[in-house]
Amino acid sequence: MKLIDLSMPSSTTKKAKNKYLSYFKRILGSRLQSTNFEDTEHVKNLITRKLGASKSPKYGSKNSDILKFEQLYNKLTQKRRNRATSKSDLTSALYVLYKISNVEAEKNDSSELLQTLLKSSDVKEENKEQDMEIDGPHYKNQNDNKSGQFQFLKSFRYRSQDISEEALCKDLLYVFQGIDGQNISFSILEDSFVLAPNVNVSESTRKLVTEMCELGWLFKKVNDFMSRNIDSTYCDQVTQSLCFAFQTELTEFYRLIAILENQHQNYDETDALNCLNLRKLYLYIQEPMERMKWLAIIVDSIEGLKGGTIISSINSYVLHGSPSTKFLLSKLLKEVSAPIMTMIKTWMIEGELNDPFQEFFVSMDPNVPNDLIWTQKYDLKPSMIPSFLTNDFARKILLTGKAVNFIKKCCHEEDWVLDANEQIPFNADTFSSDENSYSTLQNWVDHAYKVTNKELIGLMFNKYQFLQHCRALRKYLLLGQGDFIQNLMDSMVNELSKPAGQLYKYNLLGILESAVRSSNANMTDSEFLKRLDVKLLEASPGDNGWDIFSLDYKLDAPINTILTPELIIGYLKIFNLLWKLKRVEHSLNKTWVQQISYKNELYSLKEIRSDLHRCNLLRNEMLHYINNLHSYLQVEVIESEWKKFQEDLDHAEDLYDIMRIQRKFVEVIHKRAMLTHEHIELYQLMVKIFEQIHQFSRTQDILYSSALEEYHKRQSVMDDGEEYSQVISPEASNTLKQLGKIYRVNFDKFNEALSTLEIDDKSLSFRLDFNEYYKDSRERENVDHIEDDDDEEEEEEDEDEEENINTDTFKGPHGKGGFQGFGSH
Repeated sequence: MKLIDLSMPSSTTKKAKNKYLSYFKRILGSRLQSTNFEDTEHVKNLITRKLGASKSPKYGSKNSDILKFEQLYNKLTQKRRNRATSKSDLTSALYVLYKISNVEAEKNDSSELLQTLLKSSDVKEENKEQDMEIDGPHYKNQNDNKSGQFQFLKSFRYRSQDISEEALCKDLLYVFQGIDGQNISFSILEDSFVLAPNVNVSESTRKLVTEMCELGWLFKKVNDFMSRNIDSTYCDQVTQSLCFAFQTELTEFYRLIAILENQHQNYDETDALNCLNLRKLYLYIQEPMERMKWLAIIVDSIEGLKGGTIISSINSYVLHGSPSTKFLLSKLLKEVSAPIMTMIKTWMIEGELNDPFQEFFVSMDPNVPNDLIWTQKYDLKPSMIPSFLTNDFARKILLTGKAVNFIKKCCHEEDWVLDANEQIPFNADTFSSDENSYSTLQNWVDHAYKVTNKELIGLMFNKYQFLQHCRALRKYLLLGQGDFIQNLMDSMVNELSKPAGQLYKYNLLGILESAVRSSNANMTDSEFLKRLDVKLLEASPGDNGWDIFSLDYKLDAPINTILTPELIIGYLKIFNLLWKLKRVEHSLNKTWVQQISYKNELYSLKEIRSDLHRCNLLRNEMLHYINNLHSYLQVEVIESEWKKFQEDLDHAEDLYDIMRIQRKFVEVIHKRAMLTHEHIELYQLMVKIFEQIHQFSRTQDILYSSALEEYHKRQSVMDDGEEYSQVISPEASNTLKQLGKIYRVNFDKFNEALSTLEIDDKSLSFRLDFNEYYKDSRERENVDHIEDDDDEEEEEEDEDEEENINTDTFKGPHGKGGFQGFGSH
């Protein structure tokens, strides 16, 4: 209706205006369309040229008509932005106006044009109902949709308002501080400051004002962030430091605004040099806008972050190519890093962790007791490590603080103070991300790390005698004190042969003390001997004392931080294997002593001489296996690893290094001694061989006992002048033969598995078959099998020959040779 009022003379009646309105609705509901429908600028240019060529005196000059059209176009454009109307609607409205102007191009007056158009409109109005009936719902929907275009045009009901450049500058100075001006206000819907749509300015001016309004939006974003955090009791220290850094930047910004306001108030248009206009204002705010833009970027990037992650986020922008931007970001990074640097200094010097907001990269579990300070109480939070610090560097900081706490709380050296700050000064407040500051921090941390851990290692080695404890473990749990172990074994034979239920710890402790006093172990410091103890394992049905007995070594704080209970279990596992091996060796030596003691009596019985010879060969073969296995474990495994262990300790830098070296020492022994899970089959074969040796010793005892009994009976008969012809029972002899075969089968399996096993060296396999006797025996056996296949008629003779060979060389059922004993070749 406003368009009609502007286009028609003031004398036009209301009835005529309603007719024009009806006609315009019909036009808007029509299908008039431009070939360049989407080109708004093109339609605008067509209308402008049309107005320029018009001769109508209604609106005065041509320039006046063009100016009014420009004002109308600006209103339509602003309304479209505010109401999110599509661009096609604006183009349609302009095209309607253009087509209307062309209907009666030869008529100059707009009223005459509208009168002409209404003549045809009256006819169409009479047939309106008929058209709707014909077109049906389609026409209605189309009319409704196009009527929205008219409503769009109708909505521009504000009259144009001219505004001076001075007033715009004044409003912009308010906007820069996040305050609404008279003509520029913040739109929540668009999330920006916008110029009022009824303000009559050129498109270029509007665009310039819109660009400068961005500074107000950036300021508002930064200021809102500061308002939320700067006075909050729940804000972490790094965020508060960032807010104060922002406050410093905004102070400089406020100073610039004050200067601009002074220039705006004190100078007018008469002083063109000092007068503030939009173009000058635009130039003045370029640098502040760039700085404010980076502040807003940081606000967005740290959303939901805290502590070290905020520092990492800001540090990711520091390598920007612009010197001014890099200077700004480095300045902010220096401010936000100050709380973390202070925490680092306090943690490394005093061992205190003042981190109420959990923003430091070292965390503490308050529920863990002080005995576990080194292993469980403190830990790293990798996500909180600032990106300019490496993980190794953060680990040094963690270990230094741990060492300080360990010295004071576990080693009871409360008066010890780190003097690193006196030798290498470091000010946490002046730290920045440049190379010099980082180098200073690195040197200070390295120095504090070395001084603190050197003090801690000195306490562990001197005050708490760590190395002496390791030597005690080497002597007693790894059977390095030979005379003590031999005395202990001899003293405990009778006690450990009892069933497990009949064993008592106090009896075993008495035997242990006797073994210590009767050996060179008595020379050891009582501080270590009192830690030596007896441990009885959980018994299973049928177990005897040998199965559940074990030595133990008791440790307390702080030495048990390195020699942990888990590590002592590893030592006991090695002791278990060595103790079994020592028991087998003791059993075989006992049978040899028995044979030597009754040699004359036993060999006087001719019918058992072959059995005695078989016992001698099998025992020597078993001794060869046991002695070489024992020598391999004690010399090539334990002793060589002990030497490496001592050398590595000389290069340890901190307590973690000592723990790692100690753990490595035990783990390597486990691997080379076949005690790991991957060597389980080999270990089981070893245990089987041990049991067969024990069975051999029991069988020989039975054989010797029966033989001695027979000998004494025969002697008594001969003294009486009677003959005695009783034959010794062959059961022991048959058992002995069977044991020899089974032993050689298991021995060959063990040796074969050992030769293919990936251990550090092949020395044990070489020891067991140093003269390739077993290899030659296998080759001879293969030849025997070939001969058996070629000549079946001689099968029985070959079996007899094999029996004779078995009597001398004890070949196994698989044709593998057995060791004949020392000097048997």
